[in-house]
Amino acid sequence: MGNRCKKDPPGMYIGMISRYLNFYINRGVASLGLNKIQVEILGILYLHPGISQNDLREKMLLDKITVTKNLKNLLEKGYVEKSRGEDDRRYKKLYLTDRAKEIGGEVREVLNGANEILMEGLSEEEKKISRETLKKMAKNIYRCVEDIR
Repeated sequence: MGNRCKKDPPGMYIGMISRYLNFYINRGVASLGLNKIQVEILGILYLHPGISQNDLREKMLLDKITVTKNLKNLLEKGYVEKSRGEDDRRYKKLYLTDRAKEIGGEVREVLNGANEILMEGLSEEEKKISRETLKKMAKNIYRCVEDIR
């Protein structure tokens, strides 16, 4: 690692972005009774209807308690429903409810607003490079975490 990373570590900026992004999204979805983790859960259920709670937890790289607590809140608010799998009755599958689908536009608006803010003032080339760089960084840390698990 060169001296540049010691003086100006990318992890510091990623951490700052993460904290401010969490604050922005939490504030934006508070009127819906949601937080950022719950928005992420809804997003995963949108992309993977019928996922199990355990698979959801693994996909999010979160501990069981955090997922259970946030999922319970989503169930109570009527955004998520559980149903027993036909192939294996022990596992419950998770699905978005119609109520969750109705608020999808509001949630996307908050997320799109956050993305616009992040890319504000960047040229199209800088936006492209930023996305490619962040994807590579995400893959790097994901690969490392998967090796540890």
